Amino acid sequence: MWLKLDHPNILRLQGYVIEKDYVCPSIVTEWMPNGSLLEYIKKHPEIEKLPLVRMCIQYSYPSCR
Repeated sequence: MWLKLDHPNILRLQGYVIEKDYVCPSIVTEWMPNGSLLEYIKKHPEIEKLPLVRMCIQYSYPSCR
C-alpha cells in the first residue's frame, strides 16, 4: 500500500531489510533533509512530543504483532 502513495508530505518507500534475530523489518525511505524524527525533536524541543509518539505507535504497532 505504501508503495502506491504519492504525496509531497509522505516519504517514498524504497524497500525494507529483515535483519537476523529481528522480528520486524526495517524500512528504507528516501533521504529526509530534516533527519529522523528523533533528530527533529532534539532540534525543536518546543514541539509537543506526545502526539508524535502516539502517531508512531499507531502506525508501527499493527505491523509488529
